[in-house]
Amino acid sequence: MRADWLTQTFVHWPFQPEAVQVLLPEELVVDEYDGAAWVGLTPFVMADVCLPGIPAALPGLPTFAETNLRTYVRYRDERDGIWFLSIEVAFPPMLAARAIGAPYNPGILSVSADGDTLSYAGSRWSSDASYHLHVRRGDLIEPTEREVWLTSRWRAYTRQLGMLWETPGTSRGRWPTPPSTYWRRR
Repeated sequence: MRADWLTQTFVHWPFQPEAVQVLLPEELVVDEYDGAAWVGLTPFVMADVCLPGIPAALPGLPTFAETNLRTYVRYRDERDGIWFLSIEVAFPPMLAARAIGAPYNPGILSVSADGDTLSYAGSRWSSDASYHLHVRRGDLIEPTEREVWLTSRWRAYTRQLGMLWETPGTSRGRWPTPPSTYWRRR
């Protein structure tokens, strides 16, 4: 699948590695940075979603919001990757990715911009899980080593039919890194 990822935001929290390890299949181990496991909330907009070989300029390609809750892992052979704890999507046909074990859930998601502020909101159809996130973007900065470590994973793992599956590792280069301030609305 090919898509453009727009308005992507990464928000991360450190956890004790053993608290995250219990959420992973036995073939994967938590990848630690500064002795912590990291869990990220990543809301964004997917645009021009299509299968390989279909021109991105084709009219009518979908644009929709998606949010993933992820952690960072290593396979036994030390290949790094992402383990998705949950993926919420506002485009029901993406639920077909459940066939390969991707933890997609239908959600009600929105992304809006007001000047330099991006606002994200999401809720899962089948539960009370929800979030509201507001991010004020600044000028681009040189990312720290930790920011590169957290945002430069191009391989993901899923589990289906009793087997661990790996998506092809591709490189997008570094994400642009603006300094951001985020806050939660109460």
